[in-house]
Amino acid sequence: MPGPNFNFAVYLGGMAVAGPASSYSITTVIGAILASLGIFSPGISIGQDSRWLVAHACTFPSFEWLSIPPPIPILAGGLAGLGW
Repeated sequence: MPGPNFNFAVYLGGMAVAGPASSYSITTVIGAILASLGIFSPGISIGQDSRWLVAHACTFPSFEWLSIPPPIPILAGGLAGLGW
């Protein structure tokens, strides 16, 4: 189920394409479709790459169980994903 970020991105995509005082509904729909593709495509491509899944799986336990500040495992997981 999409959350508020999805809804806001689709709204902004529709409004960005429509421009000020526009009465064209086709362009608003196209902007909303492009925005929804833009917010979902990175997650789909990352989900298919096993390197990023391993980096993501290692990030949460390191800051939750070892009490490391969150930015450190996030950066370390990103570097591990790039170096994999």
